[in-house]
Amino acid sequence: MVHFDKKMIRRFDFGGTYTYWKQLELNKSGKINTWFVFWYANMFLRGGLALFPSVSLVKNIGFDNSGVHCTATSNYDAKLSERPITLMSIALSESIVRYLHHVKYYSSIRQNLATRKRRWQ
Repeated sequence: MVHFDKKMIRRFDFGGTYTYWKQLELNKSGKINTWFVFWYANMFLRGGLALFPSVSLVKNIGFDNSGVHCTATSNYDAKLSERPITLMSIALSESIVRYLHHVKYYSSIRQNLATRKRRWQ
């Protein structure tokens, strides 16, 4: 079993810009029931990095208030690709750059403290 130290938790939370660690704790206590945070934790512990392209191959229809774990929002709207996306290998240095892009993105959509507290109570 892996034990997260404070440094790992901060990196796991993209420099404190998102509450993934809190989601793990809430799942463990049974207060929420999500799948993504477990997938992300597994990938994180294996040194992986998921990239979310600026154009998508799928449309997530759950953000219209019909989804199980969300309310209506346009924060995650993505332009649909009109053609296949070409994949290529990514160098470690580019992975670090992509990580910093994630931090910047999460910082840009970060809700105020009062809203975040209500969300996780």
